[in-house]
Amino acid sequence: MMDADKKQSKKSDPIRRRLLIGLAGTPIMASLPSRSAWGQGHECTTISGMLSGNLSNHMHDCPPLGDGKTPDYWMTHPVNWPAVSGLDFGVMYKPRLTGNGGPQKVNKPCDECDMQGRVPSNINYTYVGGTTLNSLITQVLGTSGSTLMWQNDFGSPLMAYLFGSDPYARQVCAALLNALHSGVAYPYSPRDIAEALVTVNGVFMKETQLEGILSTFNANNVEQTGLRQQC
Repeated sequence: MMDADKKQSKKSDPIRRRLLIGLAGTPIMASLPSRSAWGQGHECTTISGMLSGNLSNHMHDCPPLGDGKTPDYWMTHPVNWPAVSGLDFGVMYKPRLTGNGGPQKVNKPCDECDMQGRVPSNINYTYVGGTTLNSLITQVLGTSGSTLMWQNDFGSPLMAYLFGSDPYARQVCAALLNALHSGVAYPYSPRDIAEALVTVNGVFMKETQLEGILSTFNANNVEQTGLRQQC
């Protein structure tokens, strides 16, 4: 859980996504090349193509969807997050086993996780701080050469949204982590995701449609080795 951060992440009504809040951030990467794994000639080659017309018709023509991980996967596999400058899941805490006091800081998160990068399900880990979703989207746009600007109120850390109840924000976080991870086969680049977010921003029906599209690609919860990049 995310304590105070989690409360902010629970806002899911369309008014929240119409608020205009600018946020400057720290550079996350030098460049983000396009990484489309799909063939030409399909409506689903771009997210904008899938957002137009009947979604089921576009999905029928789509090539394989890759192995994008689910929001729950990224929530429980913190050390598998992409090793990208400026991106982190925050400070990790776990319940204190002996003595009094609050949760104790985890100094070596990798020691808490198994070889697949998963934390034990019987321990209630919490996270404080970390990269905000606003900052990540802004920096993806800025470092990829996009001319689009992001304005929204996704001011909580990514981990807060992953633990939260806003399905749209959860899928957005998972999509960006999938697209940024060099070991995950994902049909869209980080820039593709970020520009789609700008395009639908404030249009609730389009945001809901984008949420459905991303959930289709963020559907793999299978454990696998070789994805730990924070160790």
